[in-house]
Amino acid sequence: MIHTFGGLTGDRLNTAIAFFAGCSFFLFGYDMGYMGSVLTQRSFIETMPSTATNPNIQGISVGIFEIGCLLGALSLLEIGDRLGRRKTVLLGQALILIGGLLQAAAFGLPQFLVGRVVAGVGLGLDVATVPPWQSECAKPKSRGYFVMMEGALCSLGVMTSFWVGYAFLKGVGDEHQISWRMIVGIQCIIAAIVFVGVFFLPESPRWLLKHGYKEDAYYVLSA
Repeated sequence: MIHTFGGLTGDRLNTAIAFFAGCSFFLFGYDMGYMGSVLTQRSFIETMPSTATNPNIQGISVGIFEIGCLLGALSLLEIGDRLGRRKTVLLGQALILIGGLLQAAAFGLPQFLVGRVVAGVGLGLDVATVPPWQSECAKPKSRGYFVMMEGALCSLGVMTSFWVGYAFLKGVGDEHQISWRMIVGIQCIIAAIVFVGVFFLPESPRWLLKHGYKEDAYYVLSA
């Protein structure tokens, strides 16, 4: 009997897993890149003036995201194998959504920095979990291609953040608060889409077998 996940099976299911896995890396690139556009916007500087007058604060505003990513990736040593691949990705996307909302709604630097850290932890969880999850679900012939695409999508995310910043600068103007808040808030839309999509996708059959869920693993493999 062939089982389905979200109505998908076979190559379509593998493609769906690869798509949502790739979205995580796209989001990682986007989050690394958008601060380059946001930091110079007049409305952002009016809200958080110390980012323009203090180079240390400016550096912290950018770099604290990577600290969050490091914390998220390291936390996998403790929670990753217990939760499983799929639940870890869902947790990561939830944290990205919360962190993105904190940043987009910030009216002070402390809230913005907390949002950067929370989103970073979420992305650290995701980008450390997605490659094994995708590889363990994919057919052997597709694994190398899908992993290569993750790196390409990360670069695409960085590039997209630059063009989104440029579009809002020219289309809305940097004197309007909505400009930088939308640039930051776009990550929430992507995170919500990935969360919903991954919710309907299977757990890694390798993880299921390792933890004694043989019937569930065969269910996934039959798809």
